[in-house]
Amino acid sequence: MLLQYLQGNCYFRIDNQINVIQKLMTPNDKQNERVAQMTFASVYPHYVTKVEKKGRTIAELHQVIEWLTGYDEKKLQELIDQKITFNW
Repeated sequence: MLLQYLQGNCYFRIDNQINVIQKLMTPNDKQNERVAQMTFASVYPHYVTKVEKKGRTIAELHQVIEWLTGYDEKKLQELIDQKITFNW
């Protein structure tokens, strides 16, 4: 009986934790607006840092960005110079 109670209580706690995590991970309008206002220029250095820490090159980063977006290095530089946001 005690074991069943403890198992049931454990499942209840895990279920509650999952619900809390899901609520925190669910995007809302405020988060979406915050991301939309970010400029590519403000995020790009973080991309560079991340790929370099992973032992990759900036050329590889540009290759992936071009594959995902269709923008070449010239267009990326335009986005950075014009301080384009993600809300375009």
